[in-house]
Amino acid sequence: MRFQAVSLAFAFLLVPLCMSCGDDDDGGGSGSGAVVCGDGVLATTEECEGFALRGATCGDLGYSGGSLRCSDSCTFDESGCSECGNGIAEDDEICDGDDLRGNTCATVFGSGAQGELECTADCSALSDGLCSEPAPAPELSACETDGDCASSLECVSTDVGDYCLEPCSDATGCGVDEFCRVFDTGEGACAPLPTEGERCDEAIGCAGGTDCLGAFNEASVCGETCIPGSRITCGGDTTCVTPPSEPFEVQNGGTCSEAGGNCDSGNGYECVNVGSDRVDFQCARFLGLCSEPRELYTFDGNGPQEAHICDLAEPTAGGRFCSAGGDAFALCYPVFGDAASLGACLALCDDGADGSNDLSCGDGMRCDVPDDVQLYHLDPASTPCRDGNPAGCPGGMDRCLDFGDGAICARASRICVFGDPVPQ
Repeated sequence: MRFQAVSLAFAFLLVPLCMSCGDDDDGGGSGSGAVVCGDGVLATTEECEGFALRGATCGDLGYSGGSLRCSDSCTFDESGCSECGNGIAEDDEICDGDDLRGNTCATVFGSGAQGELECTADCSALSDGLCSEPAPAPELSACETDGDCASSLECVSTDVGDYCLEPCSDATGCGVDEFCRVFDTGEGACAPLPTEGERCDEAIGCAGGTDCLGAFNEASVCGETCIPGSRITCGGDTTCVTPPSEPFEVQNGGTCSEAGGNCDSGNGYECVNVGSDRVDFQCARFLGLCSEPRELYTFDGNGPQEAHICDLAEPTAGGRFCSAGGDAFALCYPVFGDAASLGACLALCDDGADGSNDLSCGDGMRCDVPDDVQLYHLDPASTPCRDGNPAGCPGGMDRCLDFGDGAICARASRICVFGDPVPQ
């Protein structure tokens, strides 16, 4: 292909110099030098031909950026060009005027941030100069009597001591995006509802119109609910991620057989077994949470970089969970040594078999063995080996390692790392 490309390039250069080749644009038949769009020859009457654009760019045509192409009729295709200032964020523009691609001060600084996010004049960046970061939560004031508190507060006995708080009970409500938290002492105080990404209680709900979804076995998270594979999708730059607990909801009256049924597939329902006895098939759909796509892992010789940090002790800490593109699945792994409770989300693209069945990674990533942090697939039969010699190990198990219980056969696992696929 390289030699072919060079030949074509020389053909383009030679056309204007060929004064007697018969291509005089007289509109005659092919034998009389007719211009034929698509023949790979850039005629003088053609604006462009294939990838030959006569050096023109979107900027030459008055646009601020983008990619100029050639149409099937050998005229400039300006659909890929962007014009900063038209109020529409196009192609590689970060924003344009009021079109901020769904970003706000809250998406930049976190929930509770106030102010107005703006776009720079050249559409290349967001300007947060008019944003204010969320006010820090006020420190609790310990008290002994109501007289120790401000006029609107009372001394409330909580599970961890007496503090000046806004009192409430089950019968009296609190302000917008607040709920009445009743302590074991029997007294209650107004507390802010959890926001997107924070741990929640389904009986209490969430702030900002978000839903409380059972994302983990013993914990729920606030977020915008979506249905993977259906018309109920996410907006902006978020994607629909199925939490580890795979929460689902059953279609009303949607009984079905194992072979199928009358499920509303257009809204994401399918015939699945929702019972523990493996015979209770009903129309149900799995629920997801809208989450910003994030880079999972890169390696530069100094350990994990740009890793999404997760908490092994409490996965909902910080309100985040692991997600991955393609067919890969992301899990939280301990990779920080002595920080036993912290891990990083790694996108496994290795099914644990003999290494031939790769699960695909997202765009711009490849399935490979990382250089720094090593994860291993172990021989399911725990085949013993000696002196670090994997000679007797099953196919694909090319290492003999001791993880504390004696040496066994193993092989390095592969994860999604950034970069193009390695040529075979």
